[in-house]
Amino acid sequence: MKIGIIGGTRGLGKTLASILSKEEFDVTITGRDTVTGNQVSEDLNVEYSNDNKKVASSSDIIIISVPISTTSKVIKEIAKSVKPGSLVVDVTSVKVEPSNLMKTLLDDDVEFIPTHPVFGPRTTNLEGQVVVLTPISQKQKEGKWYPKILKFLNDRKVRIIEASPEEHDDMMAVVQVLTHFSYISTASAIKKTWN
Repeated sequence: MKIGIIGGTRGLGKTLASILSKEEFDVTITGRDTVTGNQVSEDLNVEYSNDNKKVASSSDIIIISVPISTTSKVIKEIAKSVKPGSLVVDVTSVKVEPSNLMKTLLDDDVEFIPTHPVFGPRTTNLEGQVVVLTPISQKQKEGKWYPKILKFLNDRKVRIIEASPEEHDDMMAVVQVLTHFSYISTASAIKKTWN
């Protein structure tokens, strides 16, 4: 099975490329920096391309792993190039906007699953990790791809959370505010201690 990871040269995309290539999937990564792309390709034993549309047109699964600020642009760029019968997955930490864009722009014969892997680039395997799946309808859950993704994740002992895109974004707003509050409080305490 061919998996294309758009934004697979750094961060979470690179982590997913490493994990999936070890699972013996045929992985192609994309990235803007050709030097970095070729180096990561060699290091991970995956293919590299700087052509997102070409990778989208030849992959069975396309994973969009780019910064939140460019996710919408990438969805718009590849939407009409995606191979019929394939699956598009985004892995950003916000879900409403990508979900709506994929629903609007992708052809009816292309499935999509908005996801949020709640782990970082230092992760080396999936066991025990948390992945949030945010299907937008029951029909989406009954498609060809959703059961396969659930089985793949369950077989690797991933902790799966299902939520609507709206529920996810509401949860993440609280979690991210608490995380930043914790960092700010710690920094403030350290500053007061040293003064």
